[in-house]
Amino acid sequence: MDDKSVGIVALAVALLAPHLLKRQREADKAGNPELRLWGPAFSCATIGAFFPWQGIRNLSDPFHVTHPENLAVLFSVALFSGVAAALFLPWRVTINNGALEERYVFFWRRKTPLATLSSIEQKRSGTLTLMFKGGHKLGLFSLYSGLPHFRECLQTHLHKTGGQIDGL
Repeated sequence: MDDKSVGIVALAVALLAPHLLKRQREADKAGNPELRLWGPAFSCATIGAFFPWQGIRNLSDPFHVTHPENLAVLFSVALFSGVAAALFLPWRVTINNGALEERYVFFWRRKTPLATLSSIEQKRSGTLTLMFKGGHKLGLFSLYSGLPHFRECLQTHLHKTGGQIDGL
């Protein structure tokens, strides 16, 4: 496989992974519905693997020897993509005991009671924006894995608690 073919395959994987690596239902260990970012994490990991491979292959290229800043750009993009993949992997939103628990990078968490949900705005693109009292907003867009089940569970929870919020 030549360089051009590898580049095309890496680009295709990077562009398609966020849309193809989605499941209808995601759940944590306790069975609570959650959202995950599998597709963007895999996409960034693919980019993070492609650019160092290109950089290593070009280490002995005379052009890159005389212009090392090009290699620096390749390895910087790889580092940035690797960090992005590492940040997307642990990110999740879970409905847990009447609250939305957002887990970001490793130990950072935010727990927002669903009772403070004031409105839901749905855009034409299918993106939902959950707006809470106090100004906190949470956007739920189509790249999240587990979104259909999460929406159903959120709607069920709101109906059980008597919350009548349009938009779901």
